Amino acid sequence: TELSAAAPEPIPGGYQAEQEVFFTGSCQTLWNGDKVVYGGRGKVLGPARSDTHEGKGVQVMFTHNKAGVNCYLSSLSAAAPEPIPGGYQAGQEVFFTGSCQTLWNGDKVVYGGRGKVLGPATSEECKGKGVLVKFAQNKRDVNCYLYQLSAAVPGPIAPPPCSQAPEPVPGGYQAGQEVFFTGSCQTLWNGDKVVYGGRGKVLGPA
Repeated sequence: TELSAAAPEPIPGGYQAEQEVFFTGSCQTLWNGDKVVYGGRGKVLGPARSDTHEGKGVQVMFTHNKAGVNCYLSSLSAAAPEPIPGGYQAGQEVFFTGSCQTLWNGDKVVYGGRGKVLGPATSEECKGKGVLVKFAQNKRDVNCYLYQLSAAVPGPIAPPPCSQAPEPVPGGYQAGQEVFFTGSCQTLWNGDKVVYGGRGKVLGPA
């Protein structure tokens, strides 16, 4: 029932009915085709109605959507959020300009790979210095530094002239040679780790 003889509980987060709010989470397309985007403007309808959000969120009607959306309090703000780093816009097409990588879950990012900006980077390493990107064919979103992205299609990688001998590997190492890491343990931006004493093989110059 939608009526009560007693005053209802206040809306979570101290929000008021019809108060303007902004979405601060990553862009999503919902089951009914509606979308929520970083910075999207909406109005509070009341407490969240789903079991997963009850007591922890509110229902919001975003501009251009057909139905209200249950949102966690952590994904909303009463003030417009900070712009996405690099001047990018939510949903903007970007291209990966870094080196090809296979991530911990099997996803890959490749030079020239096409993706869409979802919002600011969410990892501690990239916060303020990157954005969250959805690449085609990947299962999970990827935090990318700004220097790894371009709004324009990157140029082809030019191969060295056939007559040009490859640069020697610094330190006198040879490709394929076994080496050991002697620095301090680190966790890289993509979740990979390097540890003191870690064994590896030389691939070529950095």
